[in-house]
Amino acid sequence: MGMLCNFMALPDEQVRQLSSGAVQVSALEESGAESCALDLGWSAVAFFMGLEGPARLVVPMGEEFAQKGTGLPHGASLLTAEQVGEAASFLSGLDREALRQRLQRADDEDGLTLLLGDEDPEELWAYWMEDLDMLQGFYADAAGRGQQVLFYVL
Repeated sequence: MGMLCNFMALPDEQVRQLSSGAVQVSALEESGAESCALDLGWSAVAFFMGLEGPARLVVPMGEEFAQKGTGLPHGASLLTAEQVGEAASFLSGLDREALRQRLQRADDEDGLTLLLGDEDPEELWAYWMEDLDMLQGFYADAAGRGQQVLFYVL
């Protein structure tokens, strides 16, 4: 589907090393750091959850999360362990039926045509729910370990 993103769970020490430039993201990827990679479906998941309240933490984009001048990759976002816990809590209580209803109510003004293109909405729904399942498990594990999460687009 296109552009990939990666979510990487990191302990505080690795975040410090990454921020200081002592280690690069690629080295952490190669070391087997816990991660969750998604293709373009991540943008659809974010769109249908919304970008306000705790939902904004699941796919942390924008100025609020920008890590300028930290040694992190350009455009990367970093969630604190507390924010990771909030995201995990939000995802565990997510009402999938409400998401499905949002999909069904969405019209061209919401950008649905751009997201769906010629795809079958039911197939895409199943695909997005697989992504959501992966994110739920990833955030629950990272929160359980008290880790931070680095989000970046590849």
